[in-house]
Amino acid sequence: MSKNNRVLDGVASLIARAHRGFLEWNQRRFELTLRVGLIVPSSDVTMETEVPQYLGRHALSKGQQITFHSSRTRMKKVTADELRNMATDSERCAREIADANVDVVAHACLVATMFMGTGAHRELEGSLSQVIADEGRSVPSITSAGALVRTLKRMEASKIALVAPYKPELTSMVEDYLNAESLHVVRSISLSEPDNRKVAQLDQSKLVEHVAALGADSVDAVIASACVQMPS
Repeated sequence: MSKNNRVLDGVASLIARAHRGFLEWNQRRFELTLRVGLIVPSSDVTMETEVPQYLGRHALSKGQQITFHSSRTRMKKVTADELRNMATDSERCAREIADANVDVVAHACLVATMFMGTGAHRELEGSLSQVIADEGRSVPSITSAGALVRTLKRMEASKIALVAPYKPELTSMVEDYLNAESLHVVRSISLSEPDNRKVAQLDQSKLVEHVAALGADSVDAVIASACVQMPS
């Protein structure tokens, strides 16, 4: 074999090993990828910004990758009609997300869930999981309302204060929902912004002032924003 042929054979062998290595790495990367489905209001821009940033950093530290796949339901203003529409339209969103073979589904509108009545997060999480199961994919579903309730209970928080961008009547509804879960809301601040698009433009640096105004030193937990659209 000539010197040139030996060199060519060596290069070909290196290329083949590199190709096999790439295929193995790509397979491992695929196996470590978690797909998260999000159901969000059409006017929401915060969940798809903040959650990927937070979970993306966490995944990197574990050598994993998380991708996000959203379906939107129409909601521009936080009114009874639009909240009711989001609740009824969520199953259509779940069916769309199921097509992406997601590993988990998050329903991202706290007040739309609570608007449905006491304990609605359990019912909605169950119905969304069932819709996806009917599409041939068995995955857990979580709502922002359910995540909040479960987290506060794990913290054993008996006295809670909260900041909400809603009008006072909707903030009161959130308080009633949490109180019905044996979570006692003692103080709240309502920022009185009914336009969900404008909620995304609220100055997050003022959250510190709002929390200070709540007198957070005398409560067990503070919900810095009872709304997933409010930047935090």
